[in-house]
This record gives sequence, C-alpha cells and structure tokens, in this order.
Amino acid sequence: MYEVRWKDKFGFDRIHNCMTLSDALEYNKTVNRPGTLIIGEGIEIVGSMGVDSIRDGLCPDGIEYDWCKRR
Repeated sequence: MYEVRWKDKFGFDRIHNCMTLSDALEYNKTVNRPGTLIIGEGIEIVGSMGVDSIRDGLCPDGIEYDWCKRR
C-alpha cells in the first residue's frame, strides 16, 4: 500500500491510498500540487513531480531556477 498526501487549495490535508507504486506515482501527478508520496517505511518523495530539467534558467513550469551550492 502506498499513500499520496497533499494539502488541497483550502489547506485541508488529503490522503489517497494506492495498491501499486505506479498507481501512486500517476495519482500524484493528477493531484498537480506539491505533496508527499509515502513509499514503504521511512521513504518519502516530497515536492512536485516532473521537475527534471532546467533550460535557460527556468524550470519546466516557467519558475526561475536560482539554487546554487555555497561553500
């Protein structure tokens, strides 16, 4: 069993249970809100799905990517 947790547009906690990991990943994409995907005991994926590339300083959704590692 896998859980997808997120807050709706009114700030209420929501939870949806899925039987398979692929179902949970697909459902998490349909929610289209930053959230938490619980994968087993102690393993979580947090945030929005699908941010996999930066082009011209922008994320795929158009938000400016400005993170840099400081030493």
